Amino acid sequence: MRKTGAGSPLFGFYVGQDRKQVEKMVPQLGQGGTSLPDRDLYLKSDARSLKIQEGFKIYVSTLFELIGTSPGQAKANAETIYQLEKKLAEAQMSRLEMRDPYKTYNKFAFNEFNQKTPAFNWALTFQDFGITVPDSVLVSAPKFYESVNKMLIETPIETWKTYLTWNLLKGSSSYLSSPFVNASFTFNQVVSGQKA
Repeated sequence: MRKTGAGSPLFGFYVGQDRKQVEKMVPQLGQGGTSLPDRDLYLKSDARSLKIQEGFKIYVSTLFELIGTSPGQAKANAETIYQLEKKLAEAQMSRLEMRDPYKTYNKFAFNEFNQKTPAFNWALTFQDFGITVPDSVLVSAPKFYESVNKMLIETPIETWKTYLTWNLLKGSSSYLSSPFVNASFTFNQVVSGQKA
């Protein structure tokens, strides 16, 4: 999905310049996996955040219904996805923490990071990305990966299947028929507060 641009579930990945050794390019891993624009939108309970959370669930449910999922199952899928993404948001660093260049520069030997987060199977993951196993990797949020590693072990496979389907749906919706595009537009209005 990442290689084709169809989605990027769980985390961000790219190859970029090492900030401390600028002559070197290095694989870099960032936190991710959530659909809402800010982790706090999952964690706050003010009126605006609650409205966005509800709008998100409606959006997810709508897209599932558009691919033929029954309304009841689509609503259940939306709740499953919201709860999973909320756990991912809880594991993420805050926006303020992410601005700290010292906190986000965490260089690991590849084998060390693989041992810390074995459920990811990084050698196979990098192979799927078309990249040979590197000597080292830069990780912006190591605690996020440790939390997600635990989630990968503890979360039922059906939940992950639903989540991956959602990632494909949201990444494709703007290229599909008008009902998909309209659902995305409506949801973006809820997030931005823009009126029709």
